[in-house]
Amino acid sequence: IPPIFLLANQAYEAGDYKKAQEKYKRVQDRGISSGAIHYNLGNAYFRDNQLGPAIFHFQRASRLSPRDADIEYNLAFAREKVLDRIEKKETFGSALLSITDALTVREAYFLLLFSCLVFFLLASLDVTLKRGWSRTARNILFVVLVFSMMLVVSQELTRKKVGVVASPEVSVYSGLGRDHLVLFRLHEGTEFAMMDVVEKEWAEILLADGKKGWVPVENILF
Repeated sequence: IPPIFLLANQAYEAGDYKKAQEKYKRVQDRGISSGAIHYNLGNAYFRDNQLGPAIFHFQRASRLSPRDADIEYNLAFAREKVLDRIEKKETFGSALLSITDALTVREAYFLLLFSCLVFFLLASLDVTLKRGWSRTARNILFVVLVFSMMLVVSQELTRKKVGVVASPEVSVYSGLGRDHLVLFRLHEGTEFAMMDVVEKEWAEILLADGKKGWVPVENILF
């Protein structure tokens, strides 16, 4: 454990949340990223009344350490503080994403590799035996293999595509620039999918209910 990580923990325990944030970030600047660091950063921001950054880091912690009860509890608790209530549109993609969120990227790739090995083993066995059970097993593993591939693709597409509103309020515009129509406003902590970023100044976002628009990058974290 890097000494600076222990210093960050000490700052957090002493109630100096800004100092804790700074030191946890210095740990990340050294190329160290883990669910624990993001979780601690989320707690430091939440205690510092910065809801957007707190949710952002809890979200990253959940991605790196899925199935961690403490992370999931704090993320759910923080989400309850968000003013905006976005109704999630249920689609096949959202269902796949919910399964994807239960796995790390490494786990998804391991499942894909394991499925490939077992599938080709059963396929070779079926060519030799030509039995009904071997063909059925091969077909089942083929479905698992395809599903594993979809999980990996979903992980890769969504890994860096999620953002959070970091300012108290942000206007969402119909086009790129403040001279366009304001479609609606979002508040701190609201989560969205990133669609596009132009010149590191404007981002096109997509909400869970299907609404989309453009926001200044300075008002979000992604």
